[in-house]
Amino acid sequence: MISTIIPPIPNLELAAGRKYLLLLSHLLHMPAYKRFYATQSLEGAYLILDNSAHERQFGEAASILLSQAEELGVSEIVCPDHLFDSDDTIRRTKEALQFFVTNEKRLRQMTPIPRMMLVAQGNSLLEYSLCLQGLVKEFLAAQKKTAFPLNFLPTIGVSKDYELWEGGMHRLLEKTIFPIVETLPDVQIHLLGWGRDLWALRQIVNDFGDRIRSIDSAKPMVYGQAHILLDPAKPVPAYPKRSKYYFITELSKEQLVIVRKNIEVFDAVVSGGTDDIKLRTLSNLST
Repeated sequence: MISTIIPPIPNLELAAGRKYLLLLSHLLHMPAYKRFYATQSLEGAYLILDNSAHERQFGEAASILLSQAEELGVSEIVCPDHLFDSDDTIRRTKEALQFFVTNEKRLRQMTPIPRMMLVAQGNSLLEYSLCLQGLVKEFLAAQKKTAFPLNFLPTIGVSKDYELWEGGMHRLLEKTIFPIVETLPDVQIHLLGWGRDLWALRQIVNDFGDRIRSIDSAKPMVYGQAHILLDPAKPVPAYPKRSKYYFITELSKEQLVIVRKNIEVFDAVVSGGTDDIKLRTLSNLST
């Protein structure tokens, strides 16, 4: 599994050089934000264009996403979803896929040709499961209408919001997501966010790390803004929540020191290559 971070706009350099980068559609009107990701794209980063549903309740329209994707050369587009609404998520994604099929020529001319990410939603495990099955069905139906560019299977995006269900993200992955997607070759999985039960991610990495492609998070920065240093040897600290001014607030020098260490902890947990003792030593370094 590979990690990526979502820093405030004045501190975008924190994400520079990463293999995967997730950018938000609703922020692309800001020149500095657009310029940073355009540069990263030219330098070979795999850009995931998020539809901003987490920030705006439902995702941006496919027409806007496609135009943004063309301009920036993104590698993946998150199809429009609607938070916790299974039916509307299927409707919005179906309409988006139909739009992409209709605009096949535009997609064909893009380099790279973007992969599509499907994000299931629901108010219950049954709704979520039916939504995911419905999204896959709609994708396969759209794929039959064109041999190109929908000639590879999608990425399944899994929202951190569902960690509150019984068994958390681990159970959701094991009992619901893997059984649906494992019969489809080349399907990838991306975790949309680091849940508030931070250290639960270690078990997911240990058990499923080779089956999950990537994960994104703003939490290392959010905790750092609150001057909270993450330490996997201690209980998870209370989440300070992301301020509505998060993306436009520059980190102070003191916050940056903490944030950089928090990012190292996040990366270490995701990679599964650092034990608790080593992480504890890292986290307890003087700020």
